[in-house]
Amino acid sequence: MNQITIHTLGTAPEATKDNLTAVTEKFGFIPNILAALASSPSALNAYISIMGGSEKLGTLSPADRQFLYLCVSVTNACQYCVPAHTGGCMKAGVNPEIIEAARSGAPISDPHFQALREFTKAVVTKRGHVDQTEMDTFIAAGFTKDHVLEILPAVAVKTISNYTNAMFDVPLDDVFSKFAWKP
Repeated sequence: MNQITIHTLGTAPEATKDNLTAVTEKFGFIPNILAALASSPSALNAYISIMGGSEKLGTLSPADRQFLYLCVSVTNACQYCVPAHTGGCMKAGVNPEIIEAARSGAPISDPHFQALREFTKAVVTKRGHVDQTEMDTFIAAGFTKDHVLEILPAVAVKTISNYTNAMFDVPLDDVFSKFAWKP
C-alpha cells in the first residue's frame, strides 16, 4: 500500500498549520485522515472549507449530516470514515439500530433515514444522474430540493477523505477503533 505522512503540528507544511490548529481546537486531536490530507495544503483546505461551509450554512440537522457522511462512506467502502462517522452519528443522537443498518446494508425502519440513505447511495453510485422517481421519493420523505443540493458538498467532502483512505490506507485513530468496519 502507498504510504503517506500522518502529520503533526510540528511536521505539517506551514500552509496547513492554521487549519490543523482549528481541527485540534474543535476535536481535541487531529484525526489521521486530516493529518494525511495536510501533506497537500490545497487538499486539506478544500476539505475544511467544504465541510465548514456545509455545517455552517446547511439546513440538514447534525444527525442527518452525520448520517449522510456515514452513507457516502459505506457506499465508497471507506474503512476509515465509516467508523469516524459512526461515532459522529452516535454523538448527534442517531438511533444505534439505524446506524448499524446503514453499516450493514440492512433495511432501515425509519422512513426518513431510509430515504436519506437510498438517495445518497443513488447520488454516489450514479455520479449525480439520479432519476425523477428517486428525487420524488426523497422529497416525499420530507426533504426538499435544497436538501438535494446540500447532499452534493457532503458527497464532495467525503469523496476527498474516502479516496484518500483508499489510496493510502490511513490508520484508524484509537478513538474510532471501537467502531471498526469492513465492507
